Amino acid sequence: MERDPPLTRKCQGLCLLGRKFTIPKSPSRFSSLNLRNGLLLLVVVSFCILLASAPARTATPSTGSSLAHAAGAQPAGGIVGQPSSLIPKYDEQLGMTFPEAFSELSYNVTAVAQSDAQGFGPGYLLNGLTNVGYWYQVGVAFDWPYQKGGYDVGFNFLYEAFNSSGASIYPSGGGGGLDNFSGTVNNGDLLLLQLSFSNEQVSFRAHDWSTGADANQSFPAFGSKFVGLGSSSGANGFFSGLMTEWYHVNPYYGSEAEATYSNSSTRLSSATLWVDEFNVNSSRSLFGSSRTYAFSNPDQLRPFSLDGATEYANAYSFITGSLSKTQITLSYSVAGGGTGFGTPQLSYIENGTVQTATLSMTPATFLADSGSVWQVSGSLPGSSSTERWETPQVTNETLTTSISESVVYFHQYLCALVYTLAGDGSGHPPPQWSVTSFGSPKSLSGNASAWADAGTSLLYPQVLAGSTSSERWATQNSNLTISGPEIAHVTYYHQVALNVVYLVSGGKAPTGPRINATSFGSPFSQTFPNSTAFFLDGGTTWSLSPLLPGSGAEERWFASGGTAGNATLPRSVTVVYQHQYALTVDVDPIAGGSVTLPSTWAVAGSSVQFYENPQIGWKFEGWTGSGNGSYTGPLSAATVVISGPVTENATFYPGLEIDVGPNGAVVYTSLTANGTVPAGRSAIVYVPVGSAFKLRAVPSSAFFVFAGWSPSAGGAPLSLTVGSPETVTAHFDLNPLTLVIGATVLAAAVALALLSIMRGRKLAATPPDFNAPV
Repeated sequence: MERDPPLTRKCQGLCLLGRKFTIPKSPSRFSSLNLRNGLLLLVVVSFCILLASAPARTATPSTGSSLAHAAGAQPAGGIVGQPSSLIPKYDEQLGMTFPEAFSELSYNVTAVAQSDAQGFGPGYLLNGLTNVGYWYQVGVAFDWPYQKGGYDVGFNFLYEAFNSSGASIYPSGGGGGLDNFSGTVNNGDLLLLQLSFSNEQVSFRAHDWSTGADANQSFPAFGSKFVGLGSSSGANGFFSGLMTEWYHVNPYYGSEAEATYSNSSTRLSSATLWVDEFNVNSSRSLFGSSRTYAFSNPDQLRPFSLDGATEYANAYSFITGSLSKTQITLSYSVAGGGTGFGTPQLSYIENGTVQTATLSMTPATFLADSGSVWQVSGSLPGSSSTERWETPQVTNETLTTSISESVVYFHQYLCALVYTLAGDGSGHPPPQWSVTSFGSPKSLSGNASAWADAGTSLLYPQVLAGSTSSERWATQNSNLTISGPEIAHVTYYHQVALNVVYLVSGGKAPTGPRINATSFGSPFSQTFPNSTAFFLDGGTTWSLSPLLPGSGAEERWFASGGTAGNATLPRSVTVVYQHQYALTVDVDPIAGGSVTLPSTWAVAGSSVQFYENPQIGWKFEGWTGSGNGSYTGPLSAATVVISGPVTENATFYPGLEIDVGPNGAVVYTSLTANGTVPAGRSAIVYVPVGSAFKLRAVPSSAFFVFAGWSPSAGGAPLSLTVGSPETVTAHFDLNPLTLVIGATVLAAAVALALLSIMRGRKLAATPPDFNAPV
């Protein structure tokens, strides 16, 4: 569509007339060329004087006070379809200034079809200020106005370039450039706006992502990059950033429909938001202010409003106009910790387009189309089939009101319970068990699985329903701490009660007995106090120690019976332990004899009597006792009252029998006995085993001599050691020398007698004198 060339903002020359003024050369209208040229010169000079006297539009620094931004895309030249009285006089601008420099600027913008009561619509602009002060603008306009009134209906491509002095230099005719797109642009379409340097040119481009409609222009590049500013604008009101600009016939204090600029790959650290409106003829500011925000939370929308105009921005987007959106303010947290999980993702619809964002633990606000559906990750990345970070909260819904919440993800493990029954019994209901899931108890029955919060417990009953106080189906534990994927293998054992009562006779024991039995499939051994009930696995055996702990070699507590059995039915057992002391009876020597009561255990407090029984050839010497109540003495029958360990020793002496034949005697000596056995007698001498004896045989007269010992033991005297009963016989015979002497004497006597007889016969007359010596 051919249009009149736009006018420049400062209306250089006769640009306000919409075209250059030319003087026709027809002589019928002017009498002479000089007159015509003079009049023309007068008009030009007068107009320039008026133009020079008009106040200029200047930019006000971003101080937060009222300012007139004074720079923007200009209305196009000409007049189309509207009365010339509807002239665009007031320019409202909602903008965001970038602080960073860029070699290329690219942003998407929502094409919103909106217009005021006079039919004028806005322009959605991407602006770039170069490092040498030139300013480039590209955008999409809807119902964009002409300088002399009226507007161009629908969406059109909008572009313009200004030099460092603030003058519009492209298009060459001045004013905003307005071109058609190559195709249709619809309300709500998402369009790419782009300014880039290429081959010493600046390329202006707009592209409709939905329809493919495209438009572009280029102009020589003055500068090599687009610079950022720390305030809303610099010299001439120029800046790099985004702006929704809207011309009105009358002062405008209303709002706008929502339009969103976005670039998810460009994150701004900060930006200055500003709003202003001014009279384009007088450059008088109606209102204006700005504010700089640091985007420490890049997803948080920061609002700014002034005199009915509202805008928002974060590190990735800029929104102008009142939000026809619903705010979603979200953050997330993790309960139960763990490692290896990622961050949740938010999906929502903005301007009909699906948007995604990563949540953080700091709340962030997002704007979504009202009535659309938003969704957040139900599980965190890193979750698996056995470990997860899951939220029980609503993760998708239709937006009807604003949402502000923190999504809590619980660290969970997949857990299961598998149970079995061991032993007799059936018909019992399955165990009822529970876990903590999402911070609350969750009940389950029998073999089942569930997700449980990390660090909590899997709880199951220790005893199955239907059990009694004497018979049950039980397991040893009742909980399992969840520190990973767990399968609780639980065995319920059929068990019967064994109630054990033990008594002590004769004195208190230091501790209770020890039971050895089987419970929960494993042997166990333990001491227990009096009257204790045990649950033992059905069909197993049990036993009690016959001796109580503390029993020793001299003192004990002993049960003679009832200390073992089978756990087939519930039962009670009473076991009596007798307090006993050791009674030690020794025989010395062992060959000497025996006693009626050998070594034994005697009940404390009882009276015990025992007797000696010597062997043949031995003699009981006496008892030697030690310990409380013991007996020492010669009595054959000994009585002891047991109040402690007692030792009794029965001593037997072997007998040494000494037989003495006629005609002599035996004299014996030892350490313990001395004496004489006369001729023809026998005597038994009892002495301790090992006693040394000396025997000396003594003939009764000189006519006799000692003939020897039997059994043969050498001559006299005799030395021997008595180790057992023994018999020694002493033999005496006539002395041979005595017989010779006797015979000689007898013979001599006979001879003398005969001699005497003979003499008597000779001396018969003379009687013998017997007193005379022989």
